[in-house]
Amino acid sequence: KTDKVEDKRTLLDFILTKSNFWSQTHKAFLDCTIGKRVLLTIIANPGEPIKFRYYTMPEFTYEVDPNDSSILTKVSIIYQDDRTKGKVGEEQIWHQWIYQLMQKVSNNPMSKPEYRCIATYKVTDGNGLTKTYQEPVLDDQGMQITDEVTGEPLYIEKECIQNIDTHLDFIPAYVILNDPLTGDIKGHSDVKDLMHLANHYNHTNSDYRDALRFKMFEQARVVENAILLP
Repeated sequence: KTDKVEDKRTLLDFILTKSNFWSQTHKAFLDCTIGKRVLLTIIANPGEPIKFRYYTMPEFTYEVDPNDSSILTKVSIIYQDDRTKGKVGEEQIWHQWIYQLMQKVSNNPMSKPEYRCIATYKVTDGNGLTKTYQEPVLDDQGMQITDEVTGEPLYIEKECIQNIDTHLDFIPAYVILNDPLTGDIKGHSDVKDLMHLANHYNHTNSDYRDALRFKMFEQARVVENAILLP
């Protein structure tokens, strides 16, 4: 039993180290102290390494179970493609992920509710309109169909939306709050506390510079053994 526990610990350490978890967490800690909260997500696809990713407060919103604030019921993540920053709204590309717990239909009203996490991935522009792409029209043999008149390949315009069943009964994400109180779902920012100290420090420096400028620190000196000329 001890060997199994050690094997699991070794595996977890390997996964965390391989995915640069600790370096990312150090950066996320700074974001959390300023922005009140960060979102930690786990990305685990078959045949691919497990990855962790943090999102800052402007990039995500979330909802919790009204009876248990530690249970996420919905998480929305949206971020802009770096290659489209600075472009007009129509040319921008925004990636949006929505994770939501959906309750399974049960014929027994007395049974415990069962949930399934459904993920929706959508690509939009800067105005919130869903992007589209051209999908080729194929026949039963998988060959692309062409127009009988023009001979041009036929395409169907489809929206960039994909629904994914994660097969999980929970949302693979966790909201980390900075200095939360009991039942708090928002967290606390250290910026508010630091502003008073920063203002006090700035005022002190300003007063000191003004004192030097107007020679408020000058003092009279007594010169010993001075020779007075007639």
